Amino acid sequence: SICWMKQLPKFVLTAAVCVAAWLVLLLEVGGVVLPGPLRQIVPYAPLLAVCCFGCYSLAYLGYRVMTFNDCDDAAAELAKQMEQARADLTAKGFKF
Repeated sequence: SICWMKQLPKFVLTAAVCVAAWLVLLLEVGGVVLPGPLRQIVPYAPLLAVCCFGCYSLAYLGYRVMTFNDCDDAAAELAKQMEQARADLTAKGFKF
């Protein structure tokens, strides 16, 4: 599918802006000078961003798993098909 191709330019632009902002802060270009404690955090900003993204992803995945809707009709239909398959295989000589 080509749908993901529409998101690629947006992702690349966002990544480029983030990398440019990080480099400006890291190299102190353009007279941007951070206070001492912030200056120590800037080199680790990409690692912190990846860790934050991972935590967000795990929390989102956990939430989606907890709120997943059961499909009772589909489960009943699947159980019925399994019984039919078992009966068919038993008639052909399979033993369970």
